[in-house]
Amino acid sequence: MSIILLCFPNAPGVSQEAIQREVELNAYIEEKVTESFRQEEEEEQGSASLFRVMHDLAQQNLPNLPPGAGLCSKRDLIVTMYKKLKAETEAVNSRDSEESR
Repeated sequence: MSIILLCFPNAPGVSQEAIQREVELNAYIEEKVTESFRQEEEEEQGSASLFRVMHDLAQQNLPNLPPGAGLCSKRDLIVTMYKKLKAETEAVNSRDSEESR
């Protein structure tokens, strides 16, 4: 299967406004993922799950989500943030357990 792309010089480009909205949305989602993760860690005493974080985000009205795809389009960002927070938490917990010995 082949694909041919035709590029015209006067074709519309990427809107700077759209790029700015995307950056703001990503920052907002990162903040909400961190908030949800910390809350789950406190409530469940160290066992925040990706499912709960995703569920919490789905319950919120997030601004500027892409039409049609919604929160699903930000899955990779959410998973990446979750893994980062989980790794940080595990590093802190292992360091604390080593210091208590």
